[in-house]
Amino acid sequence: MSAKERVSEDPKVQNIIDEIEEDIQRERLNKIWEKYGNHFIAAAVAIVIGTGAFVTWKSWIQTRNAENTAAFIAALDTAQADDTQKAIDALAALAKNTPEIQAALTNIQLAALKVRQGDQEAAVAIYDRMAASPLPQAYRNLALFLSIQAQADMGDADSLLARIAPLTDTESPWRSLARELAATIHLRKGDKVAARALLEANIDDADASALLRGRDEALIKNME
Repeated sequence: MSAKERVSEDPKVQNIIDEIEEDIQRERLNKIWEKYGNHFIAAAVAIVIGTGAFVTWKSWIQTRNAENTAAFIAALDTAQADDTQKAIDALAALAKNTPEIQAALTNIQLAALKVRQGDQEAAVAIYDRMAASPLPQAYRNLALFLSIQAQADMGDADSLLARIAPLTDTESPWRSLARELAATIHLRKGDKVAARALLEANIDDADASALLRGRDEALIKNME
């Protein structure tokens, strides 16, 4: 089984993978970079280990602090080889000895591997620490989104909806994915009206990708 297939088994990660892959395939990476900022795209690409974005991510990180990149890339390669625990150990050690931004990217990947292991609780703890930290807003928003995503099927629905609400704002670069995630939480509560409103907002959003709009149209049809 390929690394991409392994990651794709987790539907909570697959939405982000699909969005980034579609943009890369359509050569829209520059547009995303301008729209969301380099912090966001770097962190998002870090999550898609094993996809077509993996080479892009490795190329990006190699242009940064060379002193730490070798260890980081080695850990990613280890995860690619399906030695998840070894990669987790390497990333955990690296996160303690790198500058703030690189430590953040390392922790994001560490949490993603925790999710792969089925340890959602540990992943959420990492994301929540980042979301509450003095990191740049782009990283904190990413961590918040990933935290909610990791516990969308098990956490307190009302609490999760309250936390994700700021990310659904019309000015938020996360709004499309955040609306979709919030809609799934509303569906878990049995509130189809609220879920439909969020999905329709995505369908009407010109900035939402065709892939996401099509997915949300299908979700609405399944609700009928």
